[in-house]
Amino acid sequence: MIDHLQESAGSAGTSPERQSTLDAHIRARINAELGRLREEEKIVREQIEAALEKENLSKEKAGTDDDEAEGGVNSSSFIQGALDEVQKKVDRFHAKRDISGYLLVNESSQKLIECYR
Repeated sequence: MIDHLQESAGSAGTSPERQSTLDAHIRARINAELGRLREEEKIVREQIEAALEKENLSKEKAGTDDDEAEGGVNSSSFIQGALDEVQKKVDRFHAKRDISGYLLVNESSQKLIECYR
């Protein structure tokens, strides 16, 4: 009886076909589990992003009230207003640089250019 068990234990190796089938089955289960984990990770990431976005919006809203009281510059509407004001100043500066409206200056610059030619 012991000899029979030892022989069957020694020859209990699986055939190559059976081993490849087992390997393919294990790979399929691992890939399925990996896909499930990736999908779960995606859902968790979306939940985290939504929570962070909600938190940022509430902070921005609270920050707007605080900034207006303290004169801070953290709100996006305040920053946009400041950018618009700077753009207007730049436009006014460029308008002042434009000499085409001054006939005498324009004629003098043309004469100077002709003189150097």
